[in-house]
Amino acid sequence: MYFINGYKFHTKLWSAERKTTNYGVHDIIDHIYELKYKGLSKKIPLFYCTLFDATPNSGTMIHSQYNIVEVKMSGKYSSYDPFILPQKVR
Repeated sequence: MYFINGYKFHTKLWSAERKTTNYGVHDIIDHIYELKYKGLSKKIPLFYCTLFDATPNSGTMIHSQYNIVEVKMSGKYSSYDPFILPQKVR
């Protein structure tokens, strides 16, 4: 689990048997890593994700009644870097 920018994120595995999920940001968070570098006191978090097309009306759609983002699950990006800095997540 990781808490940043006012949101709490879990991996897909953690959320697998729960009634609600919070492992996606136009992507599916597969792993959360914390990197520790010699000489730095803070750890650097990284989300390892399965990435999806975030293009409006093509890869995603916003449900007008509920204002929920729907992601087209067949539109995976396999050629992009799967790592995301949590500070960039919104």
